[in-house]
Amino acid sequence: MTSFERDAFARLSQGRDKVTKKHLLESIEELGFKTDTDIRLVSLKSLADQVSFGDALALLHIPLLKRILHSEISLADWTNLKSLLTAAYDEAFESCANSGVNATYIEPLKEVPSTLRGAAVCTIDGQCWSKGDSLFPFTIQSVSKTVNYCIALETLGLEKVLSFVDVEPSGTFFNDLVLLPGGIPFVA
Repeated sequence: MTSFERDAFARLSQGRDKVTKKHLLESIEELGFKTDTDIRLVSLKSLADQVSFGDALALLHIPLLKRILHSEISLADWTNLKSLLTAAYDEAFESCANSGVNATYIEPLKEVPSTLRGAAVCTIDGQCWSKGDSLFPFTIQSVSKTVNYCIALETLGLEKVLSFVDVEPSGTFFNDLVLLPGGIPFVA
């Protein structure tokens, strides 16, 4: 048992000899983890209502929980990110509240209500934020190009990807992207 483990337990138990299951789950959920759906954490729901220090130490066999308690997750400042995402969502969707028209030439998009607005972000560790109509199923169409391009960049690096992927001559538009240093158009 390390001093860190004692300190983490003391924080969670608020100085008592046991931590409540409710407080443990809320502390994890405040960091953006879904204890009811994350397969790595669902076993926590079966805990007794009060968890002793010894029982809490036994929970450290759950790798994600150990990383959470050691602050080794990819995004420890989840509260700040949630605030930034919420502000960006509110600003973006306020400005386009009743604008836009569905592409009628794409069958799956024709039928979707054009009033839907939603956003979701999930970190590599599984911290999740969402707002609006984010649970509505939709087709990603060309957005998949961006995801695939990012995977290629991560896997192969920029130089290798640009040796295979050509770029647009960019008079900009569809839909205005950024130029890389040296004026290389960064278009997926």
